[in-house]
Amino acid sequence: MKNRRSQATVGALALAFAAAAPASEEWPSRPLRIIVSQSAGGQGDLFLRALSKPLSEQLGQPVIIENRTGGNGVIAANACKTARPDGYTLCAFYSDPIVSNPALFKDLQYDPNTDFRPVMPVFFSTLVLGTNPSLGVKTVKELVEFSKRNPGTLNYAAPSYSVSITFMERLKRETGASMTYIPYRGGGEVTLSILSGTTPVGIISLANLTSYIKDGKIVPLAVDSAKRAPLLPNVPTMAESGVGFEHSRPFRTWFGLFAPAATPDLPVDRVHASVRRVLQDPTFIHDVLVPNGLEDIDYTPAAFAAYIKDDQVRAKETFAAAGVQAQ
Repeated sequence: MKNRRSQATVGALALAFAAAAPASEEWPSRPLRIIVSQSAGGQGDLFLRALSKPLSEQLGQPVIIENRTGGNGVIAANACKTARPDGYTLCAFYSDPIVSNPALFKDLQYDPNTDFRPVMPVFFSTLVLGTNPSLGVKTVKELVEFSKRNPGTLNYAAPSYSVSITFMERLKRETGASMTYIPYRGGGEVTLSILSGTTPVGIISLANLTSYIKDGKIVPLAVDSAKRAPLLPNVPTMAESGVGFEHSRPFRTWFGLFAPAATPDLPVDRVHASVRRVLQDPTFIHDVLVPNGLEDIDYTPAAFAAYIKDDQVRAKETFAAAGVQAQ
């Protein structure tokens, strides 16, 4: 009897493993879906839809984009956490649900370090520190000096619960600048607040600001990228701005692919290799990456996991130093 129970247990485990793990000769044998935390039309959503066609050609199966919005990525993260780990569900997040949320929310329903398997980062979204022209500043140093001459009067705008906050709080810590954070629901609202002068300083994705910069309606002071952005070749990086950012890597907003934690190596490795081929295609770079201020990131899954852990430590320290309390 004992032997029969042992055999039954082994058999059940084998069946469970077989259900979760795709056979190497079969994967992928049906469509893949990518759960994305952004709504349709957002930067990450549009990127994935541009990626889905060449990726489906690489894998030989359709790639379906599924939008799960809300809760600063929490809804999408929970959907990813509970998805079957068979290689047919991927998840796409900006850094906030993985990096910022653990420091900002006390009772997350997911653990970013154990519920997901990092596959790869796909791009950095170049951020621009921009101001309303009425402020009369042209460089980051001038902005810092203005804030010190007018303590307690200058506000900056950034999307709520975002990595953008850590960028600005680091600037304040490095320079002693006096600026108060005003949260907005998204990049569109931040852009409008800068344009109207309601909040004359903001940190926002380059894609949101390009046309306004060209028209002279927003003054770009610096970009957060390691190199100057191709769309703004005359705008310095923060490292070039002489405000203390030159000695360590910048805190960047990334967009990455994940899978449910128990997803096997085979689909993770194949997706990684297939997406890398798409991102290296000159046409994709010209048509998708450059016009949207996106930078390709070439990290292995292991390197991505290490990068995430470093980001999480830095985010927690920055939020704590800024007095941001977990809700």
